[in-house]
This record gives sequence, structure tokens and C-alpha cells, in this order.
Amino acid sequence: MTTEDHDILVRLNAKIDTALQILEEGKPKQGS
Repeated sequence: MTTEDHDILVRLNAKIDTALQILEEGKPKQGS
């Protein structure tokens, strides 16, 4: 695995983590 590949994976993981947090935070507010 090259450094570039690793950097892309790190960015993807960060985006996924952020998206999951937003989804989790949005659930109680929507009430469904």
C-alpha cells in the first residue's frame, strides 16, 4: 500500500465517521 492509497483511505474513513455521527444525531431530532 502506498502513502497515497493510505491517505485516501484515511480521508474516506473520516468522511464515513462524520456522516454516521450526523445520522445518529439527526435521529432523535426527527423523532422517527
